Formats: sequence, C-alpha cells, structure tokens
Amino acid sequence: MFILSFVVAIAVGTLLIFLFGRWIGRVKLTLANAFWGSAIGHVLPSLVTFAITVIVQIGHKWFLLSRYRGVALVIDLLVALVFQTVLFQIIARRQNEILRPWRAALIALIVIVGDFLIASPIVELIQRGTGG
Repeated sequence: MFILSFVVAIAVGTLLIFLFGRWIGRVKLTLANAFWGSAIGHVLPSLVTFAITVIVQIGHKWFLLSRYRGVALVIDLLVALVFQTVLFQIIARRQNEILRPWRAALIALIVIVGDFLIASPIVELIQRGTGG
C-alpha cells in the first residue's frame, strides 16, 4: 500500500510540475526533469520526516510530538514546501531558465495539495478495484 501511494503521488506530482511549470512558473521543464523533481521532492522530505521522528524519540515509548499531531503535520508540510521550492529552482536553473522563488513555492504548494486531493482518491479507487 505504501509503495502504491508513493508511485501514484510521484506520477501525479510529475504531471502537476510539468503542466504548472509552464503555466505558473513560465519555464519549459522537460518531462524527465519534472519526474525527477517529483521523485526527489517526495522521497527526501519523507526520509527527513522519518529521521526526525526517529531522532525525536527520547527513550520513552512515546514520540515528542505524539500529542501534537497537528504541529507535526505542519512541520512536515513546511519541510516539504521549502525543499521542493529550492529543488524546482535548481531544476529550472539546470535548464538555463530562471524560476522566481514565489512561483516555485506556488508550484510546490500545488504539488503538496495535489497529493491530498488527487493522488489519495486515485489510490483509494485502485485499492477498492483490486480488493486490497
């Protein structure tokens, strides 16, 4: 289930980056760069969040932010937003184009919201269709 949701999120992110990169960012990203931006933009924030969760464990059986799941969610979303913003600027720069920070942040926000509003229902439909 985890791998399926990850693959769907990367595929949806790729399409969102590719389409909104042209429309909002006014940069012509290739589909390959959009894919790698989506893959790296999903994997590294997940690893950072996992590492923070493991590091924050203080020898007790509870995590530091276990009672404040909303705060942990906000921290996770901010880490993803900042990381993806910088990543999209690096990818655009690699293609000799300039992506303004606010445009990169808007694209990153669209990708993050797309994970919740587009990728999650697709995963749910796949799971109901396959009985898993």
